[in-house]
Order: sequence, then structure tokens, then C-alpha cells
Amino acid sequence: MESEGINISALGFKTVSCLCVADKPKLDYDNKYQQVTLNVGANLKIPVKVSGLPKPSLTWSKDEQPVRSHGNLTIDLADKATTLTLKKVTREDDGLYTLVAQNEAGQASAEFDVEVIGKKIKMSAIYNKYCLCGPCLKKSLITLLQGIPIILLKYNLKKGLISKCFNLKII
Repeated sequence: MESEGINISALGFKTVSCLCVADKPKLDYDNKYQQVTLNVGANLKIPVKVSGLPKPSLTWSKDEQPVRSHGNLTIDLADKATTLTLKKVTREDDGLYTLVAQNEAGQASAEFDVEVIGKKIKMSAIYNKYCLCGPCLKKSLITLLQGIPIILLKYNLKKGLISKCFNLKII
């Protein structure tokens, strides 16, 4: 007697046939995340869709070191997706982030190169350390802000307050 993959022989033995399917993991993401440049203080979300059978295990790493949610870094794991979130990035968040999905059928990986540029500057610190008037303004700010590509700075020579606008390019 035969019924839907179960065979019962004349001797009373039962044979069960099973079709096992395995599918290598696949990662689906927007290519714009492969190389990202952010200013200090910005936020970043890298969403990745994940497929595979059996369900793949996921591992995020930064510069070849495993990472978990902590501080400004959050890793969300859903049934068929994962998202790495960085809030208010700092220079320490700069690095190569890697996602590896692995199951018995194989593995897939994706790399996301995150570059963080600039540094946060508090205007009050500039007021406290530098003269914001006359000819010394540009020279002092160039010394203070070296390494930052373009600063939009507003100032007023008469009152020493921020109001007139000019671009200052730091070389």
C-alpha cells in the first residue's frame, strides 16, 4: 500500500521518503551602502534582505571583529532581514563592516566601507580661544580647523557676533 511518500511493505516495514532542499544564503542590499562617507554626527542605516534554507545564521563584524548592539550601534534581526544602524557617528565608527550569512548549503557575505570625516566643533570653543575680529580671524580659524574641507562660517566684524556669511576653504 502506498500513500504520499510512505511505503508499507508486505513484511510490515515502513519506509518514509523525504525530499530535503537546501538553498545557499543570499544577501540583497542597495549598492550605495558598499562605500559610504558620513560627517561626524550623522546617522546611518544599512538594511539587508536575507534568504536561504535552512534559515542562515547572521554575523556582523567591524574590521574583522564581531560586533553586537551597544552604544550608538544597533543590529536588528528580523525573519528575513537585518539592519545595522549607527546613530550620531564618531571617528571611531569609521571602518569596514561585514555581514556573513551561513547555513549548511554555504555562505554569503557583504562588505560596507564606512568613512567618517570631520569633527564636531563647538563655536563657543572658538570664541574662547580665538579673536573673532579683524585680520586675525581667517588665520586663527585655519589653524584651528585644519583637516576639515569646507567650513561655512558666519561672523560680524563690528559686533563679534555671527551674521555675515563667507566660505573658508581649508587646504
